[in-house]
Amino acid sequence: MSTEKDEFLEFNTPWLKLGEDTVSEEDYVISSESAFEIPLNTNEVKDCFYNQAKHRITRTSCGIFGALGCVSDLTWYRFSDDELLEAHHLAVAEFGLVVGEWMKMSEAVDCARTFWSKKFPENKIKSFRTLIGTATFNEWLEKWHSFAVGYRTSKEYFIDSQEDWKVDGENFPKVGGHLVRANKKNVKTWIDDNYIGVKKFNSYTNEKLEVLRKNGVYFRSAYIFLYDKSVEAQIKDNIDLSLAKEWYDLWLFNWLNPRQPASRQEVVAIVMKAMKLK
Repeated sequence: MSTEKDEFLEFNTPWLKLGEDTVSEEDYVISSESAFEIPLNTNEVKDCFYNQAKHRITRTSCGIFGALGCVSDLTWYRFSDDELLEAHHLAVAEFGLVVGEWMKMSEAVDCARTFWSKKFPENKIKSFRTLIGTATFNEWLEKWHSFAVGYRTSKEYFIDSQEDWKVDGENFPKVGGHLVRANKKNVKTWIDDNYIGVKKFNSYTNEKLEVLRKNGVYFRSAYIFLYDKSVEAQIKDNIDLSLAKEWYDLWLFNWLNPRQPASRQEVVAIVMKAMKLK
């Protein structure tokens, strides 16, 4: 029998927009060919947990709570309730969050990055995207980073994760969408949810991420946050032209492989982004 608490849970209120439109053409996409070293995340104690259901207005803000959880795992900074609410309002005003309905995964990541970088301009962060199950994804896990990841919700997945704090199944019904964070603790891969104090197991192990991604339960993409200073010098060292370095600073193009030719569609994307700055 459902309880009043259950109405806030992700299988009853799906709010993350589904499919590949959850990513953005403006994402920095990183792969094994990217020309910089991913730094070790020295914050091995991940204990900043949030509850999106604490306030009725934020109960559909899994994108914000999940993405800011990843930021906390990088920075060791615990956001206050007032700050979480402030980030929620920013998402509504500038990043497409429709309260009670949905928002895009990429815009949730953009909002978290923007919120942090405006709050702490001396320690700005950047976000990068890769695919679940790649060598890069596994390298990030081994270096103690947290990912923002999304999955298609169902009562069956919820029950599986809550029975013994681990996911055993390899496929589930696909209903709504929910954003959480994935990381490595004690050798195993864990999912940290945004329901501390509500779910019996807000954190649970999930060693099935790749097969669940292949079966369409988990979204393909995963996002990481890194300190801007930790990657900026490495990226700029691979950009030869001064004007190109300036365009990198303006976030006009993904300069992770700056010496590779750009396709015609990439050139169009660069021009369109530049026009937005006029």
